[in-house]
Amino acid sequence: MASRRSSLWGLPATAVAVSLVAGTPGSAQAAPVPGWRVVSVLPDPPNLRVRENWNDVAAIGPHHAWAVGTQEESRPGRTIRLPLISRWNGRVWQTFPAPKAPTTTNFWELTGVSATSPSNVWVAGDFNKGVAVARWNGSTWKTKTLPSGSAIHDILTLGPKNVWVLGLKTESHIKPWAAHYDGTRWKQVPLPHYPRTMSAVSAKNIWAVGSVYGDWGPTMMRWNGRSWRTVKPPAVKLPKGAHSYDLTDVVALGPRSAWATGRPYGPGEEAVAGAVLLRWNGERWSRDRLRLPGQHLEKIASDGAGGLWLVATGRRQADGTVKKYFLHYTGGKVTFHPMPTTPEGELYVADMVHIPKTGTV
Repeated sequence: MASRRSSLWGLPATAVAVSLVAGTPGSAQAAPVPGWRVVSVLPDPPNLRVRENWNDVAAIGPHHAWAVGTQEESRPGRTIRLPLISRWNGRVWQTFPAPKAPTTTNFWELTGVSATSPSNVWVAGDFNKGVAVARWNGSTWKTKTLPSGSAIHDILTLGPKNVWVLGLKTESHIKPWAAHYDGTRWKQVPLPHYPRTMSAVSAKNIWAVGSVYGDWGPTMMRWNGRSWRTVKPPAVKLPKGAHSYDLTDVVALGPRSAWATGRPYGPGEEAVAGAVLLRWNGERWSRDRLRLPGQHLEKIASDGAGGLWLVATGRRQADGTVKKYFLHYTGGKVTFHPMPTTPEGELYVADMVHIPKTGTV
């Protein structure tokens, strides 16, 4: 069986990404020209029953980034989940102490991270009795349990006094859930649909994408400074075998520029090959002219210069492998960049983020 290793990938002077892959240990030296490369590979856990999953990444600058995930260990009759944090110092990724769980528990996993400065780093996740967030103030972690939530899908901080979490809560049935921190207290905020992820232009202009309860079709929501409002997604011509599509990621570049990725699906929520890329022009959402037959678009990030980096996944081949790419989309043109290959398995991109004030992602 191939071993599973946690790796951090990057494109010097052009793009950097965080991924969970199966690979071999070691790390590549800086490439002389721009090109995707391995910048760090974390060693396998010594216990073969332990698996590490990386979920999210946040970057403050070229010398400061954070990645969070979960260490999962299977034991007879139960599964133990503990938080993972790694911090980038401009040279290497290093393991960083995680905040303590809100209660004594063997189930505490981190699903999101967001940061605006080295002293304002927020992580969020689920534990056995609910959901919680923790803030790193530059010297210590402070953990806070949030009421009512059952699962956190994303966290966003715009400053020490402005933090959002989106997710789900379970009552008689599963419902969308959002909470906001104003520097003093956390308050639940009505959310019309199920969220997946969000991206902000400003404190009064935040986009979130997700799905509609019941038919699981696409939904877009926008925070206008007062409430979350539904914005109608565009109709999309679907490939054969698909009856709808869902949205996988969103990135807001400005008041008149935002992008979202999606994938068609058929009966049983099974994905159907066909890329969906949507664009906001300040007035409405429409489908971009980019067409990638046989591909799914999973992740999206700004390239720092008005263009986009995307992660695309092709059809599963007869041998079980899946072809995956990084796509650079700028000026209406797309270029394919193959992911670094590994001899032991498939690469899964957990998240991708642009580093502020650089051409690096």
